[in-house]
Amino acid sequence: MERLDRTAAAVRAVGADTEERVRIVEEISWRTRFETLLESSTAEERELVATELRALLADATPPASASSGGFAAGGKVDIHAEGGAIAAGVINGEVHVGTPWQPGPSQG
Repeated sequence: MERLDRTAAAVRAVGADTEERVRIVEEISWRTRFETLLESSTAEERELVATELRALLADATPPASASSGGFAAGGKVDIHAEGGAIAAGVINGEVHVGTPWQPGPSQG
């Protein structure tokens, strides 16, 4: 846990311009540690490690919440539309899909 705390402190200590880079370096380092641990473990040990990691992650990940009419996500969200469709996390009000209004001849 001490190493994990040092990692969190390192990410928090840098400025916004380098935070993403430091986070990526730490992520790669931890991924390598976990891969090495799992590859050198028996099936029983891997199951125990996986259970402990899930518990640790659940404790470290706050639930997402939003006020009424809001949008909350606990992870990556990808919202996109194609072919004239509409996509949104939250829509407040009317939405119409169809042929756009065309100006009359006198309006250009």
